[in-house]
Amino acid sequence: MYREIGQPLKSGRLLLLLLLIKLAFAPATAQHPDAGESIAAYSAAPSLAVLQREDGERRVTGKPTNDTEVADHLFEIGSITKLFTGLLLAELIEDGMVSEDTTIAELMPQGRVLDTEVGSITLLELATHSSGLPRLPTQGPMLRRLLLQMGDPYAGSTREEILDAVAALSSDELENRGRMQYSNLGMALLGQLLAEAAGQPYEQLIEERLLQPLGMKDTRFTRDALGDPRLQRPHRENGLAASNWRLDAYNPTGGLVSSLADMERFLDAVIAAEHPAMQRSLSVALRNEDGEPVMGLGWIIRERNGETVYWHNGRTGGYSSFLAWMPESERGLIMLANASHSMDPAAWALLEGEQALPHPDVSLLWQGFFLVMLALAPITLFGRRVELRETLKGTAKHPKGWLNGIGSGMSAAFILGVVWLNAPWQLWPMALFWLSAVLCLALAAAMLPLLRQLPALPREGRAMNSLGFAFDVILLLALVVMLALW
Repeated sequence: MYREIGQPLKSGRLLLLLLLIKLAFAPATAQHPDAGESIAAYSAAPSLAVLQREDGERRVTGKPTNDTEVADHLFEIGSITKLFTGLLLAELIEDGMVSEDTTIAELMPQGRVLDTEVGSITLLELATHSSGLPRLPTQGPMLRRLLLQMGDPYAGSTREEILDAVAALSSDELENRGRMQYSNLGMALLGQLLAEAAGQPYEQLIEERLLQPLGMKDTRFTRDALGDPRLQRPHRENGLAASNWRLDAYNPTGGLVSSLADMERFLDAVIAAEHPAMQRSLSVALRNEDGEPVMGLGWIIRERNGETVYWHNGRTGGYSSFLAWMPESERGLIMLANASHSMDPAAWALLEGEQALPHPDVSLLWQGFFLVMLALAPITLFGRRVELRETLKGTAKHPKGWLNGIGSGMSAAFILGVVWLNAPWQLWPMALFWLSAVLCLALAAAMLPLLRQLPALPREGRAMNSLGFAFDVILLLALVVMLALW
């Protein structure tokens, strides 16, 4: 497409280009060539805690590696919490409070009418993600929070909204019932119904029936851990600071905070499997169409390289985690990190004894895109400054006014904001961003004397220039919203 030298990129085209590139080029994972790469070097997370079990020996690795208290650092463990919800179900089954075949209709509080098929969903189906329930509600408070508070999307959720969301479902929406379909809604419902059956809050049940007997004194729910100095600060995938997730009514899906030491106590209990409830939670509860094991009560069960693996991972807005046990070879692994990128590739490599860890990477094309964006912000302002000078000289093909200059500043701010939020800062020095920002400020300052000599909008092309400025204002508002939500 032809474009005059110095003419700034139009905001609408910039936005369209950004969206298309974002969809086309997702982060990739590449194999790192160095077999001796350390565990600590794998993750961009400032804090990392790893426990390896193999051949009767244990090895703890952490980052920072000189911190002797790495085993006591606290991390959100995300969906690994589902293992505790599954174990709680096993506990209540052993106590005779519920059974695997207890239906949600039997435990649903009065006042809510369920579709017949929805009401027939069993607690076992909820624990094995085979209920057919969607991953999350597709309407109501949960959807609004996902849109309006991305940095902490579950905070403020209530038991009533979960029950209402399930009561609003019809049998037509359970088309995948009987097959594994991961559902945070289903696990949240399971936790709330178990609380209903026991007559105690879910969090109290977890504390009294599981955490205290297991000796997991540092494990608690996020709201209770926010003041603990050992709680590691959360980070996004690219290393930017994030917010802790308070899951509230969705605590059964991923609300626990724990330490490496406490998770090792849990792994010890899993390995020993002395308690009937633990044995029940580890038993195969769901198989696929080929008869292969798929789920226990919360546990994901897989065959890898001819060996059974019991595992689960977890990710929140600022943390990632992984837990696995291979009974035949007696290999175990726990990984906790305070950054939200997936730990799975490195975890599987370590668990299976591979020499080289897969290094988390971002495609070169994706990196190139953001480098172009970093250059484009000052180029946009430089191009507008050229147009303003030509307008004052009377030689501009498309005269501009001072509102157009302000609009270019808004466009540059939008570009910088998008780069700030999405660029791979785990790979790049942040100095690149500040260099671009300083150039933009210098160019904006150099543009100010020109703006004072121009009308708001030129007579020629007033309508198009007005539309362009309006769109720049929309981009600036979009940037403010993005920054607020993240």
